[in-house]
Amino acid sequence: MGLQPTFRRSVLLLLVAVTLCFGWWPFAFSPDNDVAYRPEAGAWSFNGQYEAGKASARGVAYAESVLDTRAWSGVTIRILLRGRPNGSGLGVFLEFFEEEGEGLPALLVSQWQDHLAMRSRRDKAQVKRGYSEIGYRELFSGTDFVELVLSSEGQKTHVYVDGQIVESRSNFSLLGPDNKFVGRLAIGNNADGTRPFTGEIRSVALYDAFYRAKSSAFARAKPVMVFDLSGATVPEGLLLPERFEPAKRKVLNAVNAVNLDKPSYRSDIIVNSLGFIPVGICFAAAARRRLKSFVGVLVAVGAASFCLSLSIEWMQGFMVHRDSSQLDVLLNTLSGCVAVMVPKRWILFL
Repeated sequence: MGLQPTFRRSVLLLLVAVTLCFGWWPFAFSPDNDVAYRPEAGAWSFNGQYEAGKASARGVAYAESVLDTRAWSGVTIRILLRGRPNGSGLGVFLEFFEEEGEGLPALLVSQWQDHLAMRSRRDKAQVKRGYSEIGYRELFSGTDFVELVLSSEGQKTHVYVDGQIVESRSNFSLLGPDNKFVGRLAIGNNADGTRPFTGEIRSVALYDAFYRAKSSAFARAKPVMVFDLSGATVPEGLLLPERFEPAKRKVLNAVNAVNLDKPSYRSDIIVNSLGFIPVGICFAAAARRRLKSFVGVLVAVGAASFCLSLSIEWMQGFMVHRDSSQLDVLLNTLSGCVAVMVPKRWILFL
């Protein structure tokens, strides 16, 4: 009988440790930056380890200087790249974001399957989703590098692929609702690292003018910002961290940010609804030995489950392959409280 308290504490500590390990595995709080130069391609490869199946791998590069387009007559982005189809949703290769801003970036340029997908931020009074979208099919269906040019002036935007115009909009400004942007540029991923691009990028250039095909005036224009990624040397003005460092972190996302249309989110809800029952049983067994009322036990188990879940979700905010969510904290806490309903006779060993 003298060993029973030690045994009970050991079981509780073991289950707490298992729960923490399950929430933090594989402990990738600061992975290597998944960017490498590929001599055979003459370009930088982004997220190669992620493409090979390492879920925690992420890669990104950042423009060091702040970009200010408020005085520009137009905006043109020219990028030479090659992407491969991926099944993980959007693979962002350019994102223009404000470091201090909340919500959507000014512009997100990405790959979805074989297609180009661009999202430009809008006022939610204008557009329900908070962004306008423009795309082009089968940009990444081949094996060669393609030159993509995105150019905008006022509300007019043109998209060129290998010198040919493929899309023209008269009501779509590129960088947010007015092309007036102050912020940073992420290359090969979005700023929080959750949408990695799998492929190679050879060059990125930005111009402060509107591009017109075969225009000699634009041909003489010098880029405001240019990054040559055709060699192994990191170009001036580009920051390539040794370890992956998201410019923004999403810690404890709001409950309404959960996308229930994604199967992974639905499975997470089931896991979080049931996952804390084992450790909750141990919390309940410990609480019953100190508290006599059912309400007291329920409050104690709920508080313990909440603290344990909060620590897990908080640290998941520093792991780019995990989703840190307020909903998970709520479901874990409720899951722990459900354990109070388990009859004591079923857990006599505790």
